[in-house]
Amino acid sequence: MTTGKKLMMAAAVFLILITGARLLWMKYLSAWNYPDPPQVKNGVLDLGDLELNDHKTLELNGEWLFYPGVFLMAEDGASSGMPAPPERTIRVPKKWDKEDAAGESGFRYGSYRLKVLPGDNRSKTLALRLSRAGNASEVFINGEPAGSSGRPSTDAGKHRGADLPYMVAIPPGDDIVDIVIHVSGDTNDAGIFKPARFGTLEAVRYRENLLIGLQLLMCALAVFHSLYGLILYGLGARTNAILSYLALMILLALAALMSDDKLLFQWIETGYALQEKLIYFVYIGMLICLPMLCHHLFPSRNGARWAYTYAVACLLVAVSVLLAPPGIQPFVAVLARSVYFASFAVTGFILIRNVRMDDGSRTCSSPASPSPST
Repeated sequence: MTTGKKLMMAAAVFLILITGARLLWMKYLSAWNYPDPPQVKNGVLDLGDLELNDHKTLELNGEWLFYPGVFLMAEDGASSGMPAPPERTIRVPKKWDKEDAAGESGFRYGSYRLKVLPGDNRSKTLALRLSRAGNASEVFINGEPAGSSGRPSTDAGKHRGADLPYMVAIPPGDDIVDIVIHVSGDTNDAGIFKPARFGTLEAVRYRENLLIGLQLLMCALAVFHSLYGLILYGLGARTNAILSYLALMILLALAALMSDDKLLFQWIETGYALQEKLIYFVYIGMLICLPMLCHHLFPSRNGARWAYTYAVACLLVAVSVLLAPPGIQPFVAVLARSVYFASFAVTGFILIRNVRMDDGSRTCSSPASPSPST
């Protein structure tokens, strides 16, 4: 078996292993969900038939009450004093479209409301965790401010995006828990478009710590491999392949801290616009490193042409992300997704071409069979 074919088989086995690990992880997480949980209907979640424990959580999916273009609470958490606005229901999770919340220059805002009937769970401290709600949101529990991400506002000039996950505690003792969420956003990803988690405080905190621990583990593994590459480089293996591998691992560690719970931005306060640019740059850098690593491992003239051309295209996309005005950011996002898929195409081309060249060279170099004696 040729070296190229061995490499392709190793890559296939690696993909199968990581896909299997991902499926097992999803299966493990699903074990911490309540089977057949109640759904939100017409803005009400009835927990009368469900006894909450300290291990499992449920997603608040269903029909929430929605007030487009209105904040129900004033900044101090009291009622806004305005006449009761017209209400309607909206599916959660769901991104806003033009029919849900209209706005000028991409800025939109609105309020969600949910009444929870805890039933026999009224004596327990409950919790709500939001992952993605516009790029600024604030939660009110029974009229009192309980937590926020960024600063939502009805005024685009006062709106401050953050888009960080957060958890709020719900004190025990109430027969009805009134939850109001103010959401505002100046991007296409507006509204509560990721499931909100609900359960006892211990259960929600356990799931949060579990996911954060996994992200830190991914970061630690990437840092370990980057140190391994740095040691090899220091010991004399000073090749471009080692440098590409080192850069890829460092960027992977940063990506683990910038995605999902965005731990890096929780540790270091960063504006939303800068967050988005840093995330784009890190992922584009990873996309550049992958074909370059394959090229340096299996150098060829055509591979070099494809790898460097792709790197230049990625750098142009990175510049576009940096300089593009807000109005054309959606088109830049589509362009960034295109180079994402192109990375795998270019990498696959380099690997497959190497396999074919390896097979061809072995065929040409094989000794000719001796002719039969006459």
